[in-house]
Amino acid sequence: MHNRAVVMSDNVIMNTSILKTIDETLLFQLLSFGIFQSATELRTKWIMPSTDVVAFIQQGSGKIAFRESGETCSIRRGEAILSPGGMVRRNRFLPENGKLVIIWAHLRYEITRGFNPLKLFQFPKVFKGSEAADMGGILGKITSVNRDTEKLSLSSISREKALGMELLALLTDGCEPKGDAPSLLNKYRGQSGIIGHIEDHLKEKITVADLARLSCLSVSRFHRVFKNATGRSPTDFIIERRVQTAKRLLATTSMSLSEIADATGFSSAYYFSRMFKRFGGSSPSAYRKSSSSDDAIF
Repeated sequence: MHNRAVVMSDNVIMNTSILKTIDETLLFQLLSFGIFQSATELRTKWIMPSTDVVAFIQQGSGKIAFRESGETCSIRRGEAILSPGGMVRRNRFLPENGKLVIIWAHLRYEITRGFNPLKLFQFPKVFKGSEAADMGGILGKITSVNRDTEKLSLSSISREKALGMELLALLTDGCEPKGDAPSLLNKYRGQSGIIGHIEDHLKEKITVADLARLSCLSVSRFHRVFKNATGRSPTDFIIERRVQTAKRLLATTSMSLSEIADATGFSSAYYFSRMFKRFGGSSPSAYRKSSSSDDAIF
């Protein structure tokens, strides 16, 4: 009874145990957002953002190339895209009638302490029509959220969370869950204790050998099991978590880079900057600037 499948209103079938897990543990975090406006082309090198990005093309067009799959995705005015974190990609956007406008948000959904529920669904490469327009509307509302820590209130926090959940509902409405969704989640659950330990000790030195000992496995065996469950090596997983925390601190505090490096477990500001650029797609300073201006790091 607990594991029977249910049919939702959009005819998507998902295991009730997964839905129960989502219902009990779903969290949302808005990391940064903005409206990019330019009269010239926007082109990036190969980057690997650690968080998911949702973007709506208000004016202009572009292409996104994904290195691992070799696929290229074209997107036009009035369309939206969900670009998963952890995927190496390269962007090129062109203005239309002398103007390029992209509304974007870096965000993070999680269940079971760190698992991204978006990994359970098969999304279209590009969202179009009224669906894309609705996504653009929500992103527009997100860009008006007041993130001034001195003016933070329960009302502003609630509004931000509500917009995030509204966006998630729109993203997943009508999308088919992946056939291996239960297996993906169960594998991750098997590492929940280790992931919890990582989350609780991000500021401290964490070694793969220590994590292997906690799992009662050899280092090589633990590395294989963890990567199979999370899609990331233990080292990359730890760095991504630290970068995600650093993004929040860059966007919401005036802490120096050295202070943030220390608060997130990086050995130095130099190493922090190197890893942030590798996993975050830009330098920490550029990311902070984008969080307080309309310069998008998409």
